[in-house]
Amino acid sequence: MEAANVNPTEEEFYYFCYQCRLEFQITWLSFISISSDEREFTCVNCKREVVAVFKVEKSDFDDCYPYPCEVCDVRFRTLTQLLHHSYLHSDALPFKCDFCQGVFPKSSLFNRHRVPKTLQCNKCSKSVLGEFCPARVFDEKNEFICKKCSIGSELPST
Repeated sequence: MEAANVNPTEEEFYYFCYQCRLEFQITWLSFISISSDEREFTCVNCKREVVAVFKVEKSDFDDCYPYPCEVCDVRFRTLTQLLHHSYLHSDALPFKCDFCQGVFPKSSLFNRHRVPKTLQCNKCSKSVLGEFCPARVFDEKNEFICKKCSIGSELPST
């Protein structure tokens, strides 16, 4: 009969700082809090050196988060999460705000970026409910013109 591995080596664990530990919502993972005055641990997620960490067995963690990013080694529970993360490395984020040029990996984040606001067209005075970038400030100098009134308006010269 083989002897059980009672005292696992440090190579069998991942270490996470407190902030990164909060990102992992699976409750059955056994994160163990440790600290040391004699050495620093490197968080596998953010790469910071810290003296107080949470450790978890690599095999348990890899089973819960089986999809690693090939660029930065961050792990994900689903392929969709990995795909959305991969946009950050490729600069090919599919959703872009035309006003502030902000980019987003998912439509839900892009839609959350835009806020509903009722504006009045400066030409026809019609009220229009739309979703606008919060970076856009509408005041007397920054006129809003609805789509109906903007059709046929002069295009800027090139």
